[in-house]
Amino acid sequence: MRGMVMAQITAQSLRPASGGIPAQLFAILISLSDDAIIVKSFDGVIASWNQGATRLYGYTPDEVIGQPMAMLCPPDRVHEIGDILAKIKSGERVSHYETVRLRKDGTTFPVSVSVSPINDEYGTTIGAASIARDITEQNQARTAAMLATRNKDIELANRNLSTFAYSVSHDLRSPLRALSGYSNVLLEDFAGPLGEEGLGYAERISATCKKMSTLIENLLRLSSTTSAAIHLHTVDLGAEVEDIAGQLQREEPGREVRFRIQRPVHARADPALIRTVLENLVGNAWKFTVNQHDALIEFGTTSTGDTSSSRRPNRLVIGPSSRTRTGRPREMVYLRRSRRPPMPARPSPS
Repeated sequence: MRGMVMAQITAQSLRPASGGIPAQLFAILISLSDDAIIVKSFDGVIASWNQGATRLYGYTPDEVIGQPMAMLCPPDRVHEIGDILAKIKSGERVSHYETVRLRKDGTTFPVSVSVSPINDEYGTTIGAASIARDITEQNQARTAAMLATRNKDIELANRNLSTFAYSVSHDLRSPLRALSGYSNVLLEDFAGPLGEEGLGYAERISATCKKMSTLIENLLRLSSTTSAAIHLHTVDLGAEVEDIAGQLQREEPGREVRFRIQRPVHARADPALIRTVLENLVGNAWKFTVNQHDALIEFGTTSTGDTSSSRRPNRLVIGPSSRTRTGRPREMVYLRRSRRPPMPARPSPS
């Protein structure tokens, strides 16, 4: 009953703006509205509370009338009440302000709030009336629309990637087949004239052709991962890096590069795709240490709880270790390149 009495007082205050609707009828409209209609004083105390507010917030009129509006706000939103009332005092209105409010059960929910001043019969502003509406469904629909748009963008990007990958692979395969064929001719028909050193170079050319062919196939697979299944297996990343390091050292035996590789580093991954990733990462580390004396390339895992590890130079985190499910501290796989200071130049003899 108290809620209806307060609604009548509200109706009397709002009647000049109600278009001449009788106060009793206006009070009923406020009481039956699905929106939460709340009247409060300028010190933020609740003066009126309709049934829509009870449904929205979970409080009865007896529980909230005379209480501060701040009880309906999460701690980080309490300041909004004072800010909104300050705008109303200055003659402004607040329309469709989207924020978050707090229910009696402690849950939060998004709302759209509109606030208008309440004037007495002399035109003096004595308080404010707010209308709040739950916009959870609208936000969900908005988010769904944004995701749909984002998904379309991703699909378009994937189609472009597939087109590019097929184009590149087609352009590369023809000269690669020719190079592989000529290297096989050298190995089979000119082994004698080439000699041991020449055969070694021809074998490297042939091995590199096979490697390039595998990379092209992996590129095509990578471009179609959205439609093709990824085959997950347990892979020792350390063993893969060790094999890649060996290939790089055989291709450039004159390089002074040391590897420090942790084994085993097990992870669940598609073997071909993770091999491509590791080849790119280790290859980049190899490439960018070309002018460094006695360079060191490290590969291993480190605990993410070790804040000091993030300050170590030239470290590249490439993915989480699969051992994170065992209850041990979470680990990350890293690749780091470093070098010793350059040797001081010797003085030239006088």
